[in-house]
Amino acid sequence: MSEPNQLAAVVRQVFHAVPERGEGPTMREADVIRQHGEDSPRRESAKALDNDRRWWQISDASFERYPGIFPWLDDQGFRYYLPAYLTWTLKYPDRAQNSAVTRALVQALLLPVQWDKVDACKKRFALFDLKQAHCIADWLDWRIAEGGPEAEEAQLALERYWQGRR
Repeated sequence: MSEPNQLAAVVRQVFHAVPERGEGPTMREADVIRQHGEDSPRRESAKALDNDRRWWQISDASFERYPGIFPWLDDQGFRYYLPAYLTWTLKYPDRAQNSAVTRALVQALLLPVQWDKVDACKKRFALFDLKQAHCIADWLDWRIAEGGPEAEEAQLALERYWQGRR
């Protein structure tokens, strides 16, 4: 399945029941942590600006503004935001090509080689059920077919983890 509109429909279907993001960092809050650290006094005001309750309510303008949030999210936040980012890349494939959003997303789906990070990453990835994992693998296939600077990392992500979850 390589057609962006078809894959976006699958994302909506298989991730529809993903629960609210929980109490962990929000999109803007994760960006504050990235820029200013965990103890930044700006965290609370940033968190207050994120009032979405479901992942599909996030404004399209947010994704390009906050592309690199994944390392600063807790596991529930990762599960919550991932389908929104996947959908944005499928909705705007021309903008997604060679985009910081796409690069950050592929990197977030890539199992690390550092032995001390593998278990935590596998635990995070295991939050996705089989249909969701299959959809993520299909998205990686789409990114590989589209080419671009992240295609090689997308291939590695498939090989290291997602191909085995199909």
